[in-house]
Amino acid sequence: GIGSLPARLGPELAARVDHLEVVTMDQITLVLRDGRNVIWGSAHDSVEKAKVLGLLLRHRAQQYDVSVPAQPTTRS
Repeated sequence: GIGSLPARLGPELAARVDHLEVVTMDQITLVLRDGRNVIWGSAHDSVEKAKVLGLLLRHRAQQYDVSVPAQPTTRS
């Protein structure tokens, strides 16, 4: 569930997150401390999403979408 999401992010990624925006259980967005957004989707596959996001954050973008971790996207 959402309550365990911070633990699933891992300490390095969790430290970069300012807050979560939850519209529904399937529409979670992470807002990073630097103002960038991550479309997370549901809490399902959070460990895999965190791994994918760790790689994506090496690329400069304003928005990252890991809601489908096998097909991540970025938007400037």
